[in-house]
Amino acid sequence: MGFTKNQSPTSLTSGNPCVDFFFHIRSYSLVQRLEAAWKHNDWTALKLICHLRGVRGTWKSDKEGFYAAALWLHKHHPRTLACNVKSIPEFGYSKDLPELLYRILGGSEVRRAAREESQRRKKRIRMPKAV
Repeated sequence: MGFTKNQSPTSLTSGNPCVDFFFHIRSYSLVQRLEAAWKHNDWTALKLICHLRGVRGTWKSDKEGFYAAALWLHKHHPRTLACNVKSIPEFGYSKDLPELLYRILGGSEVRRAAREESQRRKKRIRMPKAV
């Protein structure tokens, strides 16, 4: 038993890892919940990964969650990702394909590292204010 933000009692798990993956996606628990969902029902877990990126209709449109899940899929089930990569633009965007490849080749933290480097460069370039 746990509590919501409003301190109302809530169950921490539904008893179904796929349902938990769907409703309790947080960056710190995504991989653990995805692994449990995959062991429970791999077909449903694959659909839920796609649902993370879905940008049409009432889907989640969780870009970073989708990329993290796709990288997990690449690491643990690369043929499954390869067989389904052509479907990504159907529920996401075509630009997701090169972004996913960039993250596969550069590692899961490549985007964060590039952003930090860009911020460091901006700090060095800033001109002092005129008096």
